[in-house]
Amino acid sequence: MKCDVCGSDMKEGDYGEARWICINLACEKSNPNWPIERLERKLSPLYEEMYILSHFKGGFIILHEGRWIGNGSAKVEFEDGTVIECYLIDGEIMPADEPRLTDEIKDRFKRLIDYQDKISRIMNKR
Repeated sequence: MKCDVCGSDMKEGDYGEARWICINLACEKSNPNWPIERLERKLSPLYEEMYILSHFKGGFIILHEGRWIGNGSAKVEFEDGTVIECYLIDGEIMPADEPRLTDEIKDRFKRLIDYQDKISRIMNKR
């Protein structure tokens, strides 16, 4: 098998390494962890943007990862210790009647879910 980056021969990786590793030490794919590093380069900007979006004046948003409700769910924590569990169903943030969930927080929450979807698509392409 030939490397698609430099054209050199490839060797089979060991358990826990890339399946194929380039024998050319000057090639990016000579690193046994090249697939992970390539994935991290793609995901890092998304994670950085999510970090910025999750913080707002007076608190932060934490997306649920394991307990997904509707089209997405999270808890919003305010500096005073108040926690509001919220979720998205058909474009509506619930609980809809919560006055502390401002338009800014709702917008950030929806954008965080969009970023989470982008990350899932990237991960599933691997």
